[in-house]
Amino acid sequence: MSLAASRRSAGAASTERTGWRAMLMGPPLWANLIWLLLVVGGLLARPPLVAVDGALLSDAWWSWNVPGSGSYPQPALLFWLIHAGWQLFGVSELWARLVAPLFVLASLWLSFAAARTLWPQHRDGARFAPLLLIGTGGIVAFASQTLTDTPMIASVLMAVLGIGLIANRDCVRGAFLLAVAILGGLLLKGPLALVWLLPAALAAPWIDPQRRFDARQSGAIAIALLGAGSAWAGWLATHYGTEALIASFDFRPADDRRSWYWLPAFALLLAYPWLWWRTAWRAIGRLRRHAARAPHPAAQPTGRGPGLIADHSGLHAFTH
Repeated sequence: MSLAASRRSAGAASTERTGWRAMLMGPPLWANLIWLLLVVGGLLARPPLVAVDGALLSDAWWSWNVPGSGSYPQPALLFWLIHAGWQLFGVSELWARLVAPLFVLASLWLSFAAARTLWPQHRDGARFAPLLLIGTGGIVAFASQTLTDTPMIASVLMAVLGIGLIANRDCVRGAFLLAVAILGGLLLKGPLALVWLLPAALAAPWIDPQRRFDARQSGAIAIALLGAGSAWAGWLATHYGTEALIASFDFRPADDRRSWYWLPAFALLLAYPWLWWRTAWRAIGRLRRHAARAPHPAAQPTGRGPGLIADHSGLHAFTH
């Protein structure tokens, strides 16, 4: 065997190992330290803001003291985690305010794992992805606040990781992670979560244009979607009745949301500072030139735009 052929076979073997081992590896130390500074500084510098995280925290408190007093079963996942911590460690404001920031920390690990799975031959991608995420203006502003939007980042990144594993022919583990991501998103935002998650799933066949997306991979994605959706619908109908299940699909814009033309301004702020970083634009140009020879970069952020539009316009009937 020639030296070039042996290198190619070694690269393929390392690619197969990377997909699963990436789940156990973490982002660079700097990304974790920046998260720690943002969260500790935010929690110490300000109390809970009534207009931002006050509604979620008060609902979690009332549903803890008076079971069934919550205004609506969304976001159930946040309430379950807050109540689990109170059950284990006692009732405290610190734990209730720390749950959502822990999802941001999980997003750093998931971005690292997703980058290693999608681009195993480019180690710098996995090294810089968590730093780009934690340095984004929207994360810096909201990392220490209790919102449903920051946990949705973890759900989207887990879905991207699962889709990447499916694209690499690891259908069982990929479908499992995708199903967990979809179920977590549904428990956070109801059916509106599919606005974030479905575009990423539909873009799966274009992740690697050099490899054909076969029926087994499509079936893995379909099974994950149907399994997670059925589990969520069954839970909601069992605990809150079919009326609540039907009402969850009543998408009505919230009256207190700003008009759509505010979206570009908020998008510019959320993308700060990378939108003004010339190195990022040069890297995008290189990706466009090499798109035919590498996993397609456009398949990764497909869930971001629709989710941002839906969240900004308030297309949901939930209290939060």
